[in-house]
Parts: sequence; structure tokens; C-alpha cells
Amino acid sequence: GNYGVWDYETWTLVVKICSGQIFEAGSRYEVKWVVQNPQVDQASPLIRISAVGTAKFLVTAVSKPGADILGVSNGVDPLLVITPTFVTKMLAQSNFLAEEENLITATLMTNVDVGSAGYAFISICC
Repeated sequence: GNYGVWDYETWTLVVKICSGQIFEAGSRYEVKWVVQNPQVDQASPLIRISAVGTAKFLVTAVSKPGADILGVSNGVDPLLVITPTFVTKMLAQSNFLAEEENLITATLMTNVDVGSAGYAFISICC
């Protein structure tokens, strides 16, 4: 049977405590599940938890880690969704004269960390 239900409408996890099972006081339990993030940005909503079964727990808000990840403030908070974008995107040239060499410079800045080990490469293929 089901041991938990995730309600997308109310952002609530309802955990089922089965007969004969014990939740020991002071012990930590971990529940994991996969959700599909939406296509649009969203703030981390107020998420709640409750329990039903051999013991009932009232619906209560959960705490959030509040830690940064990939350069995003509070990025580990559940269901925060950010679309990677260029917050700065500018092109400039070094020379406007006919038949002269012209160096084009792209200046880019993203709203999230991209790449690995501090390196990101831009390739322009022609």
C-alpha cells in the first residue's frame, strides 16, 4: 500500500504510519520522491507535513535548509525553480573601419553557476 502521498495542490506530504510499525522518538527518518519541476520560475512554497494511521500528526510547516547551491541564494530550498538565463549579454567590436581586422567581444553573465571547476568555454561554430 501507499506509505505517503504528495499533494501538489497544497504542497503537503501526508505520511502513513502503518500498524505494527514504530517511529522511535529522537530517530531521524528520510523519505525521498521525485517530482517534475515546472517550466516557469517559482519561489520555494510553504511546504507542510502531516501523518495518519496509528498516530495522527497535525499539518505543520516544514523547515528549509536556506543554503546556496550553484550560485543561487537558497537554491537547496525545495521546489525553488529558476530558469538559467543570461543576465548580461553584450557584444562589442574593436574596429569599425572597412577591410580592417575586427575583434568581437562577447560579455556574458548568468544567473546560475554553469560549467565545472570554475571553467566554462564558449564555442562559436561556423
